[in-house]
Amino acid sequence: MNPARFQTIADLIGKRIKARRTELWMTQAELAEGAHVTEGFVAEVERGGIIPSMGASTRMAEALGCSLESLAGG
Repeated sequence: MNPARFQTIADLIGKRIKARRTELWMTQAELAEGAHVTEGFVAEVERGGIIPSMGASTRMAEALGCSLESLAGG
C-alpha cells in the first residue's frame, strides 16, 4: 500500500473516532475500557498513527454506539 494512502486512511479513521468520542463526552480512557484496548492505543489511532485491526475497530464502534461503516467512511 502506498504510504501516503495509508496515512490518509489512518487520519480519516482517527478523526471519525475522535469526533464520535467527543460527541459523546467520552474520554479516551472510557473508550479504551469499553473497547478492551489501552488508552495509548486510542490516542495513537486518533492521531492517525495506526489503523486499528478489524477486531479493535469493531469493539471501538460498539463502545461508541455506532457502526463500523460510519467510522470507516460509509
